[in-house]
Amino acid sequence: MTDLMKHGTAAFQLPPSAIISAAEADLRRRERNGGSPPYEHYAFHRKHVRKALSALDLIERAKADVGIGQRSSKRGTRLLYRPDALEAALNEGRARK
Repeated sequence: MTDLMKHGTAAFQLPPSAIISAAEADLRRRERNGGSPPYEHYAFHRKHVRKALSALDLIERAKADVGIGQRSSKRGTRLLYRPDALEAALNEGRARK
């Protein structure tokens, strides 16, 4: 992990709308993956995507278990699993309803 990412500089902070979009895309990806290869990779951790009922539920699961995403080998996943960013995305998502 680079120092820029580790310290959360503005260049590596995702806006709440991008996190919500990533969650929605992962749920669509889960439907396309079905049960047979080839599988498309998820932005969020697959454990959270498989159990999620909605995009907000996926973000809530990620927020409740950020460690699994922060240890991911995928840089994009590590960027998603920032507690402050997940909280902001939850707030924005709830406000949209």
